[in-house]
Parts: sequence; structure tokens; C-alpha cells
Amino acid sequence: MSASRHRSFWSGLGSGLVAGALLLQVMNIAVNSESPSRGGDIGDVEAVEIDWKERAEEAGFAIYPADVKLYTQTELDEQLRLAQARAAAEEQGTEAPADSESAAESPDVTVAIVAGMLASDVAAALETAGVIEDSHEFELRLKELKKTPKIRSGTYSFPPGESIDAIIDRISFE
Repeated sequence: MSASRHRSFWSGLGSGLVAGALLLQVMNIAVNSESPSRGGDIGDVEAVEIDWKERAEEAGFAIYPADVKLYTQTELDEQLRLAQARAAAEEQGTEAPADSESAAESPDVTVAIVAGMLASDVAAALETAGVIEDSHEFELRLKELKKTPKIRSGTYSFPPGESIDAIIDRISFE
């Protein structure tokens, strides 16, 4: 008797599930017919890449290949100065000036800041590299200056004894 009492409920539930599954299949077919094929069509990939680049440029971003090294103005000036010193040394026929410059620059510490690193990760990386003494003090100063979310990714060279404020100014943007 209990099975006959719930017969209409179970048949309604079963037919609802079947109808729902059919509607889901119809929607999947409609979505697949509207979207372009993902079969690796080179023309489609190039069109999407061009569209992506256009949107980035409209938003004010510059897109560079991964193998391109970008320099800040100070890094570029330093590279130019080194190249001029090497050229002058080659003209004179001696390599001593270039060697003395590279010996003077050897204490610089290079630290890579990857996109998505938190302020604590950056502080730990700087402390591990020996650029700063105390990562907690660095984090507090970042928070005080409200530059925690403004850290730029990149590779930076720091001379020994550089102040925390100078480091923060170099790795953050306004």
C-alpha cells in the first residue's frame, strides 16, 4: 500500500529527471554549434591572439615576448656605461678597467620578484638574499607606506647597505 501511495511522486520525479537530461543535451548541442571549433585551427588562434593584443593595448598595457629583457632607466644607464667602458678599454688594448669595474659591482645582489608574490614572500626573498636584515621590519614599512599591493615583478639588483625606503621605491610603483 505504501508503494501505491507514492507512485505519482516517483513517476513525476522520474519524468522530471528525463526531461531535465533532454533539455541539458539540447543546450549542450546549441552551445557547441555557436562556439568556434577548438580543433587547433591556426587561423582561429591567430585571430584570438590579435584580439587579445588589441584589447590589452586599448587598456593601456604593453605586451612583450617572454624572452625580451626589460630594463628600468637606471639599469639601462648602467648597461650603457659598462658597454662604453668596455669599448674604451678595447681601444686602449687593456682589459684592466673592465675587470676593476666588474670587481666593484660583484657585491650587488640580484633578486627576482615573481608576479603574484605577497609582501611577505618578497620580504623573505630579500632577507634570504641578504639585501635586508629583518623581513618583518620591511613588511611593516611597506604597510606604513601603503605600497603592499603595488609591488612590481621583475629582477632587481641591489647594492649592499641600501636603505629599506630605497628598496621599496625601486620595487613598487606609485
